[in-house]
Amino acid sequence: MKKIPIISDFISKKGMILVFLFFTIIIIASGILYIIGLSPTDSNIEKIIDKYSTGDYRIPYYVGERYLIWYSMRTFFVALNYLLSLLGIIATLVTIFYASNKGNNNIIVFLSLLSMCFNVASYFINPNSKANMSQHIWRELDICIMQTITNDELNSNEKDTILVNKVAELERYVETFEKYDVF
Repeated sequence: MKKIPIISDFISKKGMILVFLFFTIIIIASGILYIIGLSPTDSNIEKIIDKYSTGDYRIPYYVGERYLIWYSMRTFFVALNYLLSLLGIIATLVTIFYASNKGNNNIIVFLSLLSMCFNVASYFINPNSKANMSQHIWRELDICIMQTITNDELNSNEKDTILVNKVAELERYVETFEKYDVF
């Protein structure tokens, strides 16, 4: 197969296409993991419902679903926050190492850009803030579930109403958070 000189030189000398493909694959994989977390399976929802079953009471299906979705959001954004921060630090330290050893300028530039990409991604995604938000809503629902299911003075309808109201309250919180969380 005959190589096209312009493309071949661009790929071999700059490596920009490979870097772009690498980050594109990472972004796609992260997006898939996030979407999977936002779509819990019926069996996982049933496990949560069974976990919070007491006597003759079972939490509503959508409460169990929200519990898993918010837990997944929390886990994803906590991991993303640490990963972006850690990768930015590592890329910066490796850049300094190469620069101090009078390394290849192309590698130094690449690592500097890589570090900048992690920092910019962290700035725009704001995973720490999203992790705190999702931790808050997940924990609030968890506390509400525990307090509600253990209250023997309430009947099933009253327990459902309390849980539904809490989910609605937390959904409104998420909505206001998304509306006003612009960096």
